[in-house]
Amino acid sequence: MIGEERQARARILYLSMGVPFDRFFLQGLLGEGFDLHYVYLQEEGKEHCPPAVPRTWLGYHAIRGEGVWRSGRRFAGKLPALLRYLRIARQFGPDLIHTGWFPAVGSWPALTGYRPVSLWVFGSDILIRAKDRAWVRRLGRFTLARSSLILADNEYVLSEVVRLGGAADRSQVFAALVDVTRFRPSLSLRNAVRKRYRWGNQKVILMARHLEPLYRPADAVRAFALLSKRVPGCRLVFCGDGSLRPSLRRLAADLGALDRVDFMGHLAHEEMAGLYNAADVYLKCVESEATGVSMLEAMSCGLPVISADIPSVREWVIEGLNGLLFPVGEVNALADRLRFLLTDSAARKRMGKKGRERARDRMSKIGFPDLARALDRLVSERTGSRHAPG
Repeated sequence: MIGEERQARARILYLSMGVPFDRFFLQGLLGEGFDLHYVYLQEEGKEHCPPAVPRTWLGYHAIRGEGVWRSGRRFAGKLPALLRYLRIARQFGPDLIHTGWFPAVGSWPALTGYRPVSLWVFGSDILIRAKDRAWVRRLGRFTLARSSLILADNEYVLSEVVRLGGAADRSQVFAALVDVTRFRPSLSLRNAVRKRYRWGNQKVILMARHLEPLYRPADAVRAFALLSKRVPGCRLVFCGDGSLRPSLRRLAADLGALDRVDFMGHLAHEEMAGLYNAADVYLKCVESEATGVSMLEAMSCGLPVISADIPSVREWVIEGLNGLLFPVGEVNALADRLRFLLTDSAARKRMGKKGRERARDRMSKIGFPDLARALDRLVSERTGSRHAPG
């Protein structure tokens, strides 16, 4: 499907939870000449919309926590947002809807009878939610069966899509997730950011993820505490925020490492290239996910990666070539790998260079022009049947 001849560009309603990845994807589609309208569930989505793209917030306020009561409130709270989406879809009159995260907004076009639909599978929706919860599996099968094009960022997630019922001939890997001209090695950026944060000559370990259980940030703190006893002059930097931040601070204090652990919170995306360049190693402890855009941004900036050994990461990180892998949750193994890279500057430089090459080469195979032709084909196949849901 990807690779067909280009036809006239279409009107696309981009329906999303409202996540940082949206900015890059919207910019890519905008660059291909599509007429876009960005509709997002979470209020922070406004931060991820390029200025040239019209946007509408669906007015949903997230309800945190678990349990039947909170789950019921979350479901009820999304009903007004669903009705707003229907109204916007009728007004905009899209030729196609692009969406993602099928436990929530990703299922709405399918549930309301809209076609054609391009569905982005994030990873945790199918790798975790669909495996843990029967209703998500049923909703996933329903949504996949009614999606005209299914996109994933690696082959492992794509295989799980097919396992759940997605049609193989409508499923594609789309790995062009990072602008490698923007995320690139820069000595000037490195020096400027290190000066700003007063890191001096310290060896900086960067973990840029949400501080939530899935990403296992406590493993990073424990491994860092072990590392600090053997390798002085190191620093652990968390970029991101989440529910575990208070407990992580307590853990670092208990282990005597709090003065060498930075909790930076969320940074603007424009600041991330500088932060990657200022670091020495990119760390990923997650137990299950798709590729993870932050890892690719780090690789594009020339950072070697130390990651938990999960299937999606193996498609990008080759042990000893552009990074190191460790068994999920094995803190001692992680500390050993950190010690190796942080005490061998030649290995860091070699792996960082290979990592950028690998990221650039893999992401150049299928880009936005190819995706645009695939979307054109979906629209052309539906000529004469354009309609709004409902």
